[in-house]
Amino acid sequence: MSSIAILPSDKYFDYVLSSVVIVYSTKMKPFCIQGYMQEFPALPCLVLVLKQFLNQRDLNDVYTGGLGSYSLILLIVSFFQVKF
Repeated sequence: MSSIAILPSDKYFDYVLSSVVIVYSTKMKPFCIQGYMQEFPALPCLVLVLKQFLNQRDLNDVYTGGLGSYSLILLIVSFFQVKF
């Protein structure tokens, strides 16, 4: 069963990438993540494993050029959506 989430967003056209960029409201992030957790039950386990992998290589701090939790979750969700 698939559900459709309606989130407040703005659309922009990125001329460098030649594509439409959709920016979601930051107020909706927790609800978005909760929806992803329900849709992909393996998501929490993969996030923890990858966070540990990034931590071992000092790539878990955003301010030093690493990948943050929210970005990591979106990366995994994108992979799931493309592959499955």
